[in-house]
Amino acid sequence: MLAFGLLTGGPLVPMDDYGELGANIVDEDKPDTLSSEFGGKPVSISKGAITVETTELSSFEPTDTSAYEEGALPQLFTMTITNGTKKPLDLFSVAIVRTDIAGNTQAVCTDLFDESLGLNGVPFEPVPVGGKVDFKWGMACPGKKGSKIDVTIAITPKEEVQFTGSLA
Repeated sequence: MLAFGLLTGGPLVPMDDYGELGANIVDEDKPDTLSSEFGGKPVSISKGAITVETTELSSFEPTDTSAYEEGALPQLFTMTITNGTKKPLDLFSVAIVRTDIAGNTQAVCTDLFDESLGLNGVPFEPVPVGGKVDFKWGMACPGKKGSKIDVTIAITPKEEVQFTGSLA
């Protein structure tokens, strides 16, 4: 098998550039992305069956200040997800997938976990039919207070919500 990989140039990987040929690689459908503001109106996804909303961003003081880069701004918000589907909703897909701070799409906010402040990440338990869950989300972001921030959060494998606000 090693000899085959060496003789053929190895396996196809996403970084390979095949130009117009494309090496017959099929792009997966990109997720649908809806927009809202931190602290704004709820966003409905999955044909209105799932509702997502957040509070405005606020600053906070984490217990462990070594958990993020010096100069980053700790940000806190609460997310509420309401399940109007006909089955329990797994939250395994909920994650920040992109951030844009003052036009810098390379800016990365670091998730902050702090049990003493209730920052335990996304709940493990599925949201029951007709139920809702609230959870706190902490992150440390580069930038200056008042800078515009867009945070795109995957809610399901095919749906994302982009929240816009200002660093607190």
